[in-house]
Amino acid sequence: MAHHGRGALSVLWAFWRDYTAEVAHYQAVIWLGMVYFLVVGPTSLAMRLGRRSLLPSTFGRPGTHWEQRAPVPRALDQMRQLY
Repeated sequence: MAHHGRGALSVLWAFWRDYTAEVAHYQAVIWLGMVYFLVVGPTSLAMRLGRRSLLPSTFGRPGTHWEQRAPVPRALDQMRQLY
């Protein structure tokens, strides 16, 4: 008789686990959608209307945000001195 009760509880637990996982999925979709439409979208629209960019200036080089950097030292002693 005790074995039958455990089987029913494990079935109930499996149902509850699957149900809550499904609810959590839809809840995450709703929350992320709200964040996108209430934060990311209006911020992007405001930046476009204000003709502002979050990327660094191209300094007159159209089409690229590449910045030249000094080469990284390859010798072990030089690499230890980086920090």
